[in-house]
Amino acid sequence: MRRVLVAVSGAVVERFLDRVLARLAWGDTELCLLHVVDTRPLKEYGLAAGGLAGRAAEAEHRLRHMSALGAEAGQRMLADAEALAAPRLPSGTTIRRLQRTGIPEHEIIAASYEVQAGLVALGAAEGGPPPPPKHGPPPPKHGPPPKFPRRHLSPTVRFVVDHAPCDVLLLYPDGSVAG
Repeated sequence: MRRVLVAVSGAVVERFLDRVLARLAWGDTELCLLHVVDTRPLKEYGLAAGGLAGRAAEAEHRLRHMSALGAEAGQRMLADAEALAAPRLPSGTTIRRLQRTGIPEHEIIAASYEVQAGLVALGAAEGGPPPPPKHGPPPPKHGPPPKFPRRHLSPTVRFVVDHAPCDVLLLYPDGSVAG
């Protein structure tokens, strides 16, 4: 049985899932939906708020509350993703929901090993190319322009591409695919 791990995040879950489901043959395949509650912002808040004299206890309470809200939102996102995917898959296809807490890129890799994924699907949010320098002459042009635009992937996507134990399917916001 092949397992496909789909990292679920953000507000465009339906469009992303539609594109993943349309690109794959789902016979004898298990869908594993993963959401990671990113702990980095909470850690930064804890370091900042915990350093205030007399506010460490209040900061600890707020951290627990924010963490619980993040986990609750992640569970809702996973439930929504499962509800969107289930009617689009062949009858009998297993869907698993996984939620982890930590650094997203590390947790995606750990989950891909845990479920023995044959494919990891990610939305490849990207930034544009860096702007040209504002002073000095323009950079020299060497040869014809590239046929494909350069992609500047997020650190999370780059880490998963570099470390995944299986194939990675990247779906770009503009509708293109890399795999």
